[in-house]
Amino acid sequence: MKTTTTVNLLSIFFFIIFSGCEEDSKQVEPEDFRSKYLGTFIFDVIVETHHADFQTEYDTVVYEGEIRFYHKSDSYENFSSWHPEPTDEPEDERITIQFLDFASITPSIDSVGTLTIRLGDSYSHQGSFSGTDYVDFSVRGIGGRGQWKNYFITGTRKQ
Repeated sequence: MKTTTTVNLLSIFFFIIFSGCEEDSKQVEPEDFRSKYLGTFIFDVIVETHHADFQTEYDTVVYEGEIRFYHKSDSYENFSSWHPEPTDEPEDERITIQFLDFASITPSIDSVGTLTIRLGDSYSHQGSFSGTDYVDFSVRGIGGRGQWKNYFITGTRKQ
């Protein structure tokens, strides 16, 4: 009887220990909410160029670009690098939108797909996602001394 009780207690003891270990190994980091907005997009870009002589030109470009997690080095290569970067935006809430070969922005994004509005003396960008496969945003006030450009961008996820 004593042997049976000891075996039962040891069995229960090992069951509890190994059950606890299994639970620890099942813990998974929550997925980053930005992940659903990342990928390859086809961007339709309307470029509006204003000249000092009050003439305005329009051009349309289609570009295959990407939306990716923000990396600190992206801040040195984007449009908003011409203007002070906000220091209060957490890096783990930002994305990089590369919508032309030479043009990107690095906004914060919230869980419903709204891009943080960024305003400067002459520069601004704002926009949002509709679902996870469509983004619409604008970048305004790029340039100076005789001309400036506004960009109106729509992006559709590449299938």
